[in-house]
Amino acid sequence: MHRNVLILALTQIFAGTAPPVVTMVAGIIGTRLAPNPSLATLPAALMAVGLGFNSIPAALIMGKIGRKAGFLIAFAVATIAIFVLAYAVSINSFLLLCISLIFVGGNMSFVSQFRFAAAESVQPEKVSKAISLVLVGGIVAAYLGPEIGKRAIHLVQSAPYVGSFLSLGGLYLVGIVILSFYKNVEAPKETINAEARPIGVILKQPGVIVAIAAGAVAFAVMVTIMVATPIQMHVKDGHSMGFVALIIQGHLLGMYVPSLFTGQLVSRFGVTKMMMAGIVCLITSISFNISGHEIQNFAVGLVFLGVGWNFLFISGTTLLTENYTYAERFKTQAANDFIVYTTFATGSLFSGAMLHFLGWEKLNLIMLVLVAAMIVVLAVYVTKYKNAEPAKSASQTAG
Repeated sequence: MHRNVLILALTQIFAGTAPPVVTMVAGIIGTRLAPNPSLATLPAALMAVGLGFNSIPAALIMGKIGRKAGFLIAFAVATIAIFVLAYAVSINSFLLLCISLIFVGGNMSFVSQFRFAAAESVQPEKVSKAISLVLVGGIVAAYLGPEIGKRAIHLVQSAPYVGSFLSLGGLYLVGIVILSFYKNVEAPKETINAEARPIGVILKQPGVIVAIAAGAVAFAVMVTIMVATPIQMHVKDGHSMGFVALIIQGHLLGMYVPSLFTGQLVSRFGVTKMMMAGIVCLITSISFNISGHEIQNFAVGLVFLGVGWNFLFISGTTLLTENYTYAERFKTQAANDFIVYTTFATGSLFSGAMLHFLGWEKLNLIMLVLVAAMIVVLAVYVTKYKNAEPAKSASQTAG
């Protein structure tokens, strides 16, 4: 596998530690600091907002200055923001907590481009495997993030949770060092003067619509349930933080462990069948979530939630790379990530309010409506458009 893919996979380990730490403790900290209980998940939601709002600038900036420079600058800013985040918790500042997490989320928009950078570094037949390998780094992050978040809670005795974020900042510094070895991929000569279609034309392609829908539904359902889970478990149902950390770890393993073989499955069965497998996993997750409030319900539900996200996300990303040319890659990736991560941010923003006003069961049932919509979109694509000829993909002109 290409050197860049391995570097990105290693960096993903450290980049991937922030979301689980924030997911595990930000809602609980928010419950203590927020002026209103319905705003408890606002800090974590603003991390998602930072991700969504920066998705277009992230892709376009790297189009101008290159992926390596973009990755390193974003990582450096996020590292500073994490240390500011620790300070915010130490002085009980809800406002500074929220602002810091916007910048942490901004870095995530650059990290989300890892999968595209990996796809551009390999031959077409290896794209799905390269994307999967990058996400494999999340397996280690799934353990490392919650474990650090839990063990470092009382590192600073006078201010619980400050140590969690200080430790996270140290991990990000390691990530910067590893990422410095990344090398930009040179554009093939035949693509330098190639014309790119208008973004409106690209987005009207059936394959692009399905790819974006898969990513949007995967993230909306996953983040809405995931962000609400620690509050439901710890604050409402009285389960210990140890169990919360364990459930979040299980969920993250469900998100990333399948990456060891999802690429091979996509190559063998195709993107549409793997999308349907992801949909089935999401339905299974929701079924367990609404059937009870015991540890096993949360555990099984959150694992299937992660697996469903993995199948839909990798399949959607693979399908997207098949429907744009090398010259069109940055603006198509920008549009895709903006739409996908806007739904991610929306899910995060409304998760706390939905849990507060509607309850756990109704929150999950609303997510079931989104899954049903994805079934309709996929069914239309399979019956009418699947055999249409896609644009020559970026991975077919690079690697």
